[in-house]
Amino acid sequence: MLLQLRVRSDTAEDFVLHIDADASNTFYQLHELLQEECNFDPSHSVAFFSADEEWDKEIEIRIFSDNPHHPFPSDGMIKGNARLGEFLKNKEDKLLYTFDVLNDKSLYIELFEKVMGKTINTPAVKLRKGKSLVSSSMNNSGKQPGAKKTKGLQESSDDSGLLEDLYEIYGDMSSNVF
Repeated sequence: MLLQLRVRSDTAEDFVLHIDADASNTFYQLHELLQEECNFDPSHSVAFFSADEEWDKEIEIRIFSDNPHHPFPSDGMIKGNARLGEFLKNKEDKLLYTFDVLNDKSLYIELFEKVMGKTINTPAVKLRKGKSLVSSSMNNSGKQPGAKKTKGLQESSDDSGLLEDLYEIYGDMSSNVF
């Protein structure tokens, strides 16, 4: 069964993704697609949550464990290899994809259509609208994705002028004792 998902953001109002996924696809597969499509920082902790009609979090679906000795505690937490179809059964069923757990940044995912008799191997983006989630998608280097890399000294910023200005104002402070 094909699940057609709509993904939105509360930080970029015009951002929308339409994703086709199979009911047998895993949350981990959907996670990988969202990470790649949105260029999120892969070092952040992530989790899915089933959500009620008002987008309140219900059941947590953890992609990775925080504890190497106990991959997933026995408190009912669901693993990332759970199937999407286990949670997305009815039109308008909702998920939250928290791509930065520490800062509580999430995407809102809603099942908007089920197509019986169709299947796909992995989730795929069918439509993308709006600007990327720039404020949320810093990569490991702290730079925005797609930022231009500068070449040569003239294109890079030179802060040595600031240091020279401070010497003019305060003089050499290495011998001053406070």
